[in-house]
Amino acid sequence: MLMSASSRRRFLQRLLQGFMLLPLGLFTTRRAIATNTVDVRFINRALELARIGSARGDGTHYGALVVRADVIVAEGWNRVHLRGDATAHAEVEAIREAARVLGTRDLAGCTLYTNGGRPCRMCEGAAHFADIDRLVYATSADAITDAGRPQLGGC
Repeated sequence: MLMSASSRRRFLQRLLQGFMLLPLGLFTTRRAIATNTVDVRFINRALELARIGSARGDGTHYGALVVRADVIVAEGWNRVHLRGDATAHAEVEAIREAARVLGTRDLAGCTLYTNGGRPCRMCEGAAHFADIDRLVYATSADAITDAGRPQLGGC
């Protein structure tokens, strides 16, 4: 039996909606909202770091941390205004600290968590060159996105 055009369209819409609800964004390069409680815990820490940085005098509200095997390796917050350094973004600060703590620039096996939305091109590029495996960002603990492997040049 043939379907009418409107029935076919409704069927395809429902089918696509089902695919979009699959966990881990199976059919896209960017994953859907992360529901992992570990991700929520680390994003909450990034939000806390952003508040700390703001309280210490930096006018922007960004925090980031590098995690390996569910253990925080390094933390950072935006210090652009405090240091007068345009590269002192929270993500870069956390990556620099993680490299120092681990004694290597190779951060394979690590995840970078950050607040404030997707990192800028410089920060995502730094994560890419540090070989960070996974990037998770959020504007709140309710809006977490698992972006997968950092890309050179950002978005």
